[in-house]
Amino acid sequence: MARLPRYVIPGQPQHLIQRGNNRQPIFAAEADYQFFRDALVEASRKHGLAIHAYVWMTNHIHLLATPEFDDSISKVFQSVGRKYVQYFNFIHQRSGTLWEGRYRATVVDSERYLLTLMRYIELNPVRAGMVAAPQDYPWSSYRRNALGESGPNADWLTPHGEYTRLGLNDLARREGYRALFAAAIDPADLSEIRDCTHKGWALGGERFRRAIEALGQRPAASKGVGRPRKCVVRSAGIIVSDPIPPPLFCTLFCTATRRLLRGTGWTDRRGRGVDRGGTAESFRGNAQCGGMSEIADLWCCFGDDRGNNCDKAVHVV
Repeated sequence: MARLPRYVIPGQPQHLIQRGNNRQPIFAAEADYQFFRDALVEASRKHGLAIHAYVWMTNHIHLLATPEFDDSISKVFQSVGRKYVQYFNFIHQRSGTLWEGRYRATVVDSERYLLTLMRYIELNPVRAGMVAAPQDYPWSSYRRNALGESGPNADWLTPHGEYTRLGLNDLARREGYRALFAAAIDPADLSEIRDCTHKGWALGGERFRRAIEALGQRPAASKGVGRPRKCVVRSAGIIVSDPIPPPLFCTLFCTATRRLLRGTGWTDRRGRGVDRGGTAESFRGNAQCGGMSEIADLWCCFGDDRGNNCDKAVHVV
């Protein structure tokens, strides 16, 4: 499968993930984290990548960062990747690749998702059961963003504008940020973050995605997959598609359905059988749709062979 082109927009934050090959550990000792940190800080300063949040798990990393240039992200990951793999292989007496492949990236709608994404990143160790609270994990940005910690793990972070708007000063911002962690992340947001990052879609609302698509050469969100669902009406032996059919097909379908349903015992909503002049009502019966037995409503013009007023062939309820 061909690689999808990435969206790289200077000034727009991105969620970045790099995993170890076959999900193997990429950090085996405290010194490994420190070496990786120093390499990342050096490369991000050199190539113009402002990092707002991070977490380094044992077998993958998350960054929330804003590129200054078109190639900021790619140059940082190339530089850090090469340097860290050489170090790791030498120290741990191994050979071969360390990374799973290309890093994953998704452009982020700052106003809608940035603070949620920061929480998602910094809560990774809690979700993984490694610690009870985010402040207990040393290799993340939580202690800086929520507690104001300084030092080699924090001084190089750049606050994003959405974070600074949480308060008029540093103390108020930290208080506001900690308050966000009082509630769990909405499951729908969790799913959206994971899907977008895994598939390279834009993480944001419809307007944001349309704007991103206008800048790129590929969709910024799912357009739906698969063929229309087929429904097999067992009682009548008819196979139809769920979408509204064209008028000619509708006419033929209505005529055939009226004939086939005679004697099946199906009744319309008024209790009238097909043989007793049922009109444009819904006839109910067992249907199999997508491999599941369901009840289907057949909306059809059983009193009009021309198909007038035929809304749908099959509407699954």
